[in-house]
Amino acid sequence: MTDNIFILTEGAHDAAFIYKILLANGVKSHNIAIKNYPSVLKNLFMENISSVPVEEIKVDDATPKFFPHYVAKNNDSYFCIYATNGLTQNKVRDDFIKTIKSFVVSDPDEIAVGEDGDIYSILFFVDADDEGVDIRMGQIKSDLKLSFAPDSVDGIGHKEIRLIDGINIGIFVITGSDKNTGMLEDILIPLMKKDNEGIFNSVEKFLSDNTENADANRYENYKYKKAVIGTAGQLQISGCSNAVYIKKTDYMTNDKIKSDEVCNEIFSFIKQAMTC
Repeated sequence: MTDNIFILTEGAHDAAFIYKILLANGVKSHNIAIKNYPSVLKNLFMENISSVPVEEIKVDDATPKFFPHYVAKNNDSYFCIYATNGLTQNKVRDDFIKTIKSFVVSDPDEIAVGEDGDIYSILFFVDADDEGVDIRMGQIKSDLKLSFAPDSVDGIGHKEIRLIDGINIGIFVITGSDKNTGMLEDILIPLMKKDNEGIFNSVEKFLSDNTENADANRYENYKYKKAVIGTAGQLQISGCSNAVYIKKTDYMTNDKIKSDEVCNEIFSFIKQAMTC
């Protein structure tokens, strides 16, 4: 029996952060050839790759279809971490849930099992942003009602995992210090800045000096918190994306992650789906 835990995040940087939390807590990377995964995951990954005609794939697409950014393993628990690219991707979520449902043989009141006794969990991570926890929970629940009976979805609580139609479903909204609003960067930046205050103070001053009186049109896509991470990351791993900085930087050590309240809450939430 194996746990198949699918973690759906909003973006690549969120996926990298969840992956880093897992690694800090002893879960191991499992980057192997697709043919060597257990049959359920192998079939899922192959379906992801083969279901889109080659002639329809855009040249600049990083991946042709919904595909995990990372896979990790702890004993017989497999963690597949995806990025859905924003809250508007409700069809992406619905299609993925339908695919997982096709693997499940279950009684609605029993734990989900596959043909080999596999257990299935789908965990959603989203930022609270300015709207707050309740609104974000409502948005994800609205998406889930495309796939499940509305009354079964309404009962899901924040940071709670509930069995619905044989699949364990959970929602975690990431917040800042007020516990209601905020985003991933509100956790990342304090973790990275600790013990590196000189670097980050210089980065913050540089950004302030160069954007204070800048042409608004030129900086219409500027996001200060993401820019802090990207600029500081250049000093360690030049020329990469924020997701790579988050994954590889030693600004954010395992010790920092394991001593952080929110990181521990995230790992505890994920552990609820682990039976092995």
